[in-house]
Amino acid sequence: MSKVLNRNPGFLTGVFFILLAGVCFGSLGIFGKLFIKAGLEAGTVLSIRFLFASSILGMCFLVLKITKKIDLFKVSKSQFVVCILLGVVGYAVFSSLYFISFKYLSVGISAMLLFTFPVFVFLGSVVVFKHPFDKRVGIALLIALFGMFLLLKDGFEVKNAIGVYAGVGAAMTYAVYVMLSDRFQKNIHPLTSSFYVMLSAGICLAIMQRPTLEQFVGPEFIHLQLFLGLSIVGTIAPLSLFLAGLQRIPGPQASILVMIEPITATLLAFLFFNEVMSALQLIGIGLVVLADILIVKSR
Repeated sequence: MSKVLNRNPGFLTGVFFILLAGVCFGSLGIFGKLFIKAGLEAGTVLSIRFLFASSILGMCFLVLKITKKIDLFKVSKSQFVVCILLGVVGYAVFSSLYFISFKYLSVGISAMLLFTFPVFVFLGSVVVFKHPFDKRVGIALLIALFGMFLLLKDGFEVKNAIGVYAGVGAAMTYAVYVMLSDRFQKNIHPLTSSFYVMLSAGICLAIMQRPTLEQFVGPEFIHLQLFLGLSIVGTIAPLSLFLAGLQRIPGPQASILVMIEPITATLLAFLFFNEVMSALQLIGIGLVVLADILIVKSR
């Protein structure tokens, strides 16, 4: 195995980036609960999240351009179009569908439906993009899905079939995001891609939600502080790290590795909100970790 890893050191770097992205994405649950307590609607939070995150990144780009003559705004026309599509379809639509599912489903089912996206990535990569069928990746995917079921099954509750359609739609649109990124975002700086993806998603959502300055700042700047953390830890870092990982490892493997996200969310809920973990959840966590180990060893 060591010889394989030595020949492809970029693979392990990609694994690290994807896992770190999953950990950062896992913080969204904590921020979500805090925003709910603050009384903000999901659509408002999403629109401000992406606009604020892209503004922070844009200011950093401007400083680099002025001081270091490094232009991270620069992008080809084709890459710009892909970034806009990824922002509108991959994040604006995906995020909206995901939060719609919360209205009709328990959090457990919504999350489980979303994390069927690796199945769509795996099938899409094989059928559409003609990637070779890898049995080891398929086995790892099945193990991860079963682990995800054990991890999230305690919260299962269906109120309306609309929620199921929205949840599956969220998984499919996120799968499209992963496959398009894997296919067309190899030669673009991860931060540049994240900037245009977040900006387009933020503008699209803001047109629909029309957030206000008062909602952004909040009483005693409480909302502003939350949005700052959400923008850096839960948005800029994971989007950029995920793309950086996709530039080093294939989409099907990356989509399985990032399933560490709900594990992180569960552990953070345990640490910050004293939510109890059952024995089955611990087994589920172990299975997802096992699937990630199989992905690493598959190379």
